[in-house]
Amino acid sequence: AVDDTLPGPDTAIVQVSPREVIAEDEYEYEEIEVEEDRFDDLPDMVLDKLPDKKALAKLGKTLSSTYTGEVLALILRGLKIEKLDDFKFPAVQYLDIKFNDVSNPKTLFNFLKRSPNVEYIDFTENPVTSKAGVREGIIPLCPYIKRINGVDVTVEEDLKAVETLGNKKQKADIDFIRWERHLCVLPELQVMETWQPEAIQMLVLRKAGITQFHIGLLRNLIQLDLSDNKISDVVGTGMERCDRLQHICLSGNKIVNRNSLSAFRYVPSLASLQLENNKAGGKELVDYRLFVIFHTSQLAGHNDALGLIELDDKRVTLEERIKAHIQFYKTVKDKKLGCD
Repeated sequence: AVDDTLPGPDTAIVQVSPREVIAEDEYEYEEIEVEEDRFDDLPDMVLDKLPDKKALAKLGKTLSSTYTGEVLALILRGLKIEKLDDFKFPAVQYLDIKFNDVSNPKTLFNFLKRSPNVEYIDFTENPVTSKAGVREGIIPLCPYIKRINGVDVTVEEDLKAVETLGNKKQKADIDFIRWERHLCVLPELQVMETWQPEAIQMLVLRKAGITQFHIGLLRNLIQLDLSDNKISDVVGTGMERCDRLQHICLSGNKIVNRNSLSAFRYVPSLASLQLENNKAGGKELVDYRLFVIFHTSQLAGHNDALGLIELDDKRVTLEERIKAHIQFYKTVKDKKLGCD
């Protein structure tokens, strides 16, 4: 079996550990050695003895200058390392520094500031593990972090850390980060070996606390269900780029501005839409049915008529289409002419 926390094929690994440390944990290292042929570069850096203090002090600079390529996995076990400030591996995704003497969280944070792609980190058996707030401090520094010391990072934990300890830009972008984090943990995305947004045809994210979304890259999306979230606007969400999108459910959100619903006119294949129970701040989305029917009247529709087919699980009738045209056509025409 291969440790699923390690990067896969075509991965460069720098492995530096004394032999006695490997002997203490043979199972994990046997996995790496047995599967050695799955890596492009696995340098033989297993030491017969610990480096002296002088060599240890220069270890970070030595390794960083020696391995200038894209090292994705870095294993530095049992070396009595106290500081990580001189280690520079910007592409590293897997970091294992177990059985060392790192005690100051700042030196760990300094390493991670230069290695924002870290997904898995293990620093157990270091004094720093007993310090409060270390886990929370790591998360905002590593946007792709999945596991810390063998414990998975949850979406809720991730967002809380960003909200409290993130930088100004992260805090300003927290709504987008929330959308991105929830999107990334979907099972259908987890099984992808590479990011293939065109493969996603159905997206369901209910009750996730999402306040905004963007689906412009999901060109082949057919069904979208973001019901029972906290979305307040649909403008600028990239829906117009989804040529095959037919079904949208945004029930139970906070969309109360009726005018913003005109954006659905730009979703070319839209056939059914659900918007019931949208409330926010004492306001409620009301009197929108004919408004939406009018603004979606030029969509592909079906053989009987152009326009939206179903709204809130009720089929749009010919009478409603006529009524909507009578009620809103003059208003739209006057606005185009600049009339009051």
